[in-house]
Amino acid sequence: MVKNRVKGYRLLSAAVFCWLLLFSACGSNKTNETASIATDSWTIDQGKSLFASNCSACHSFRQDGIGPQLGGLTKLVSADWIHDFIRNPQAIIDAGDQRAQELFDQYHTVMPGFAHLPDRDIEGIIAFLHTQKAPNNKSSIELEDLSDPIPHKITQDDLVVELQLICQIAPSSDQMPRTRIAKLDH
Repeated sequence: MVKNRVKGYRLLSAAVFCWLLLFSACGSNKTNETASIATDSWTIDQGKSLFASNCSACHSFRQDGIGPQLGGLTKLVSADWIHDFIRNPQAIIDAGDQRAQELFDQYHTVMPGFAHLPDRDIEGIIAFLHTQKAPNNKSSIELEDLSDPIPHKITQDDLVVELQLICQIAPSSDQMPRTRIAKLDH
């Protein structure tokens, strides 16, 4: 009788252990996907600096621009996918990746590859991206705040300004002219 109880406890213990193992594995899929993303402040600061110098001309965290907004990206795709896409976006598109193809179809352009960046720099950018939440669905400008943006009548003056066309930047494509000056330097 004692042997049967001990055997029953062992069997019950094994079943509980298997159940806990299975339960923890099922619920941790997202955690495992983001577990490889660095969370230390030094890496995030480096990523922020790299993002500002390499990515911010086309991407923000609030709205789409030349490229998509990137807030909440690490919750949508894996860090490995982001790493590979930053390294060589054309290769990801050519491989038939559905998300990459949808981005190409939407923006009609391929992001330049950053194969020259070391892995630690790309990992820093991903760590910084991981700190950025997805924007809410509201417009970035609340219309109630602008109920009367010019409260007083604008008076006319004798000032005359003459404008002369010096140069014009060609549109980036016929379908979606998103050309803009990203950086002016001396």
